[in-house]
Amino acid sequence: FRKLFFRTLHASPREYAASLRLTHAKVLLLQSRQSIGEIALACGYRTLSCFNRKFRAETGLSPRDFRKNGMPGISCG
Repeated sequence: FRKLFFRTLHASPREYAASLRLTHAKVLLLQSRQSIGEIALACGYRTLSCFNRKFRAETGLSPRDFRKNGMPGISCG
């Protein structure tokens, strides 16, 4: 399964799941009024610090800065 998954999606199941979780977090940060802690929990992170670390590693921004500045080229309203 893992080999077929990787051949198809160019990522391991774990990497793919992590990517989906962060994508969902980005959407919630831009489109909801939930707190960052609530978003972290909703996306499967056990702690806010873990979420912050993973988010910054992926985007180069903290979740707070991402929410404040948005993403270039993406409109939410």
